[in-house]
Amino acid sequence: MQNIDTSALAAAKAKLDAAEAQREEVLLRHIANGVDIRSRNVEIGSEVVIAPGAVILAGTILRGKTVIGAGCHATELSGSTVYFDRIAFPLKNLPVAALTPEEERFPPAELAETVRARLAVFADGPAVLALQGRRDLHFAALSALADGLAGGLRGRDGPVLVAVAADVGKALGQALAVRMPGVPLLCLDGVQLPPGSYLDVAAPIANGQVLPVVIKTLVF
Repeated sequence: MQNIDTSALAAAKAKLDAAEAQREEVLLRHIANGVDIRSRNVEIGSEVVIAPGAVILAGTILRGKTVIGAGCHATELSGSTVYFDRIAFPLKNLPVAALTPEEERFPPAELAETVRARLAVFADGPAVLALQGRRDLHFAALSALADGLAGGLRGRDGPVLVAVAADVGKALGQALAVRMPGVPLLCLDGVQLPPGSYLDVAAPIANGQVLPVVIKTLVF
């Protein structure tokens, strides 16, 4: 590295310190306003609006004219437990259609009919199908669930988007991919998505090992 004048280094340090102080002041203002920020490792732009009660987790970056509601939170999902293929990231403002745990246990044909009906109100664009799932899904139960979901999701325009609360995203995504070859598919897990919420999914980071997501409520 070439030699740099001491005064230039001092000026660079002052510039960096000022930027860091400004970033921290923004965080402190949000915390004072009731936002739950869990780490200093957060970057929030000056134009971002966050409602009191929102939870912002470590590693979150919010920029531009972004609005985060009171019931919203940002987090990162491990890329090793989710499945995605042919997805054009980022995905923004995806509405959520949720199944009940009872509906998830329907036989495949009835489940497919339920999925089609639940997603019918989102015919104009992609929507996330949310379900609870079960950690103890054995192969037969996982296959039946995938059969029903694929039957209801097949033929929709745009990517297939599924979010499961239980830690079965990778296995369910792989099962859906077998039943829907060549279809853009994203299957998340570890996220609770109530009806009426919206989801943003940023492009994978850390060599595809992390998916940043923001869960947003409808009411600010």
